[in-house]
Amino acid sequence: MNVHDSEKVIGTLIQQGYQQVQTVEAADLVLYNTCSIRDKAEQKVFHRLNDYKKLQSQGKKFAVIGCVAQQEGEKIFEKAPYVSLVAGSASYRNLPAMLVQIEAGNNRVTGLDDRQTDQAFETEFTARSNPHRGYITIIEGCDKFCAYCVVPYTRGKERSRTSDSVMAESRQMADLGYTDVQLLGQNVNAYNDPLSKKTFAELLHAVGEVPGIRRVRFTTSHPRHFGKDIVDAIDSLPSLCDHVHLPVQSGSSRVLKAMNREYTREMYLEKISWIKAAKRQIALTTDVIVGFPGETAAEFEETITLLHECGFDGVFSFKYSPRPNTPALDD
Repeated sequence: MNVHDSEKVIGTLIQQGYQQVQTVEAADLVLYNTCSIRDKAEQKVFHRLNDYKKLQSQGKKFAVIGCVAQQEGEKIFEKAPYVSLVAGSASYRNLPAMLVQIEAGNNRVTGLDDRQTDQAFETEFTARSNPHRGYITIIEGCDKFCAYCVVPYTRGKERSRTSDSVMAESRQMADLGYTDVQLLGQNVNAYNDPLSKKTFAELLHAVGEVPGIRRVRFTTSHPRHFGKDIVDAIDSLPSLCDHVHLPVQSGSSRVLKAMNREYTREMYLEKISWIKAAKRQIALTTDVIVGFPGETAAEFEETITLLHECGFDGVFSFKYSPRPNTPALDD
């Protein structure tokens, strides 16, 4: 998602007459796109910004965008006064107007008040970096408020693009020669067309039938919204990638409740049974958090037994990482 955010920002600025260069030294404007999902993200950002400080005398302008920008806000100006723009991901559509302010001499421009927007950032001017595979954001933000996760505080509430908009971009990509598309969202399967109410499974069918598109991938699914209709879609359309990434986070129902995941171990295993029973062999990957506050050795063992029971093809395991504003910090 961060890579595609950069593609959208670059495309938007190129459309405004900016030119992308290959090095920081060659740039007049440096935009630093950030992610805050893991611990110490903000420290890494300020360390990198300190490296840029020596370039200030050359008249360069600096912007911090993305999740750390939304998280730290105007504190970035205090710690790195040579930064002229701080903007969260929900404000990217306003970048051209914010840059006009910088060019007019305003050295403290912010885009931090847009998290409650109902608008999605359309991708008309995306500068895609891969000639064969392209990303399409179908839903932005998150309403889940998992106890460990900072995303709802940095990317704002869930907002889906219309299916007409997604289909138009899919057909445009096919016309440009793209054969592989990947649908993106914090929780793609929470997608709900704001006009037609088309579901994620219905959207998968539609995109998978676009002439010229040979493969459709999607990440990431949330177990709370994962229905058998998604498995049926993968079964019925060969163009849909035979892979599901379904983060479980814990094998303990008590820990899942503390995490505010709103499903149990048993509910998760039922969804896995749908995948295992599919006509096609579907690769299955997951995420696991170890050391969540209050987790016992016995509950960790429940996670281990679940991993064996599911037989995942790949597991991304993470040590619990305390993030600002999240309820787990108080546990």
